[in-house]
Amino acid sequence: AEWQQLEGNTSGNAKNISMVIDGLPTITTTTEDSITVDAEAKPHPLLSLPSCSRFKQLISITGPILGCNIGKIICYSAMTMRSATFGVADLAAHNVMLRVFFFFATFG
Repeated sequence: AEWQQLEGNTSGNAKNISMVIDGLPTITTTTEDSITVDAEAKPHPLLSLPSCSRFKQLISITGPILGCNIGKIICYSAMTMRSATFGVADLAAHNVMLRVFFFFATFG
């Protein structure tokens, strides 16, 4: 009978559990000693550009990844355009296979 009571409110239970899990890193890393308030501190801007040297460091790390991602996007787009010439059923099958591939590619 208890499982029947929980069954009706599964989304609420999942939301509560996710809120607790989301708050755990904050709870475990924040102590009274680490919280300090500086009255003269300036607020950080919401959006700011990095300095030139920091930007060069970022590009040196992310440049190869960006190149790979752009290459993949071009190839996947070309495959999709080619599949579209075979008809709707073949395009749908191509779409399903790409979704399955992307799902399992996430795990390695």
